[in-house]
Amino acid sequence: MRWRPVLAWALLALNLSGALATLFVANLIHEPSDLFNVITFMFFVLACALLGALVASRKPANPIGWILSVVASFGVVAGVMSTYIETHPTSVGSPGSLADWVGSFIWTLAFAPIIFVILLFPTGRPLTSRWVPALWLTGAGIACAVIGPAFTPGPMTNSIDPALNPFGMESLRGQLRALSFAGSTSRPGSPERSARLDG
Repeated sequence: MRWRPVLAWALLALNLSGALATLFVANLIHEPSDLFNVITFMFFVLACALLGALVASRKPANPIGWILSVVASFGVVAGVMSTYIETHPTSVGSPGSLADWVGSFIWTLAFAPIIFVILLFPTGRPLTSRWVPALWLTGAGIACAVIGPAFTPGPMTNSIDPALNPFGMESLRGQLRALSFAGSTSRPGSPERSARLDG
């Protein structure tokens, strides 16, 4: 158990470093009108990182702290990917870059796991056994919302650049679209559109 608090604070250090670096770079390449969106999103990331580290270091058996820390990490990755895509845009109709591909699903991972925090608050366990199916459905929904867009062939509509999916699986187009539809209910407000760093 001794290594868990160390890991919690190490994650905090990485998340803080990544968030501040992304904020600095984004401030250099974005218009002033977009700065509010950048700061708002980074405040969310930093809040999750700090709360996650505090909970995980003091109560390492409670998964809420680790979930918040992981959400912050995905948020940092989302910020880095968005900043990179802004400076290296891909032409419409061309195969997307690795950053485009990651950007097509990373925003789901940066927001949707918060549902687990709500379901497990405050003890880290479901209030009753009746909530256990909700946890499994949430996990399945998030998995569908990630796997579907990640491998559906054609334009990556969830990414900043609507480039072609470099890892699209044409033979599974129908099944992957079904996964995307099933997972769409697990994506609160299409965060990749509303909270992405380009405003």
